[in-house]
Amino acid sequence: HGLQNLNQCPDTLPMRSMDEKREFADRLKQALKRGPKKIKTPSELALQFGLRGKSVTAQAAQKWLTGAAMPTPDKIAAKAR
Repeated sequence: HGLQNLNQCPDTLPMRSMDEKREFADRLKQALKRGPKKIKTPSELALQFGLRGKSVTAQAAQKWLTGAAMPTPDKIAAKAR
């Protein structure tokens, strides 16, 4: 799955730069397009996390897709499965 390489930054960084967030958003969108389930909306992305036992709001997913925020490593690991 393409989602395993999304978080290429060390987990120890307390703040992510805007460039890192934008780059993550770009990688996330590409991975979602290539995945077996074509996820097109933040709500669909949040639902997929819910199916894997991780609670994610559509608002959080929207922030990930727009580069306003990055998910925690545990959320990335859940989606990579």
